[in-house]
Amino acid sequence: MSLKDIELQVRQLPKQDLAKFSEWFDGFREVNALTGGVPGEIEAAQREEVLRRKSEYLANPALASAWDDGFFDRLRQRLADARAQEAAGH
Repeated sequence: MSLKDIELQVRQLPKQDLAKFSEWFDGFREVNALTGGVPGEIEAAQREEVLRRKSEYLANPALASAWDDGFFDRLRQRLADARAQEAAGH
């Protein structure tokens, strides 16, 4: 089956089936992106977490934070601060 054949078949799907196919295909693409195209590389729980986070982000994009040049430096500093507080017994 060629790509053109698949496209024609998809275009002929009833709306309800197209919605189901679209949901499945979105999941398929996400797993491919996460695994580099190697199925089974992530656990079901990991996949569900990624999908949960995606849904959460789509529902409220303001929750996301930008990864600028200083993101990882700030993250390291927050971790170091938290470890220092823990070591001090706070």
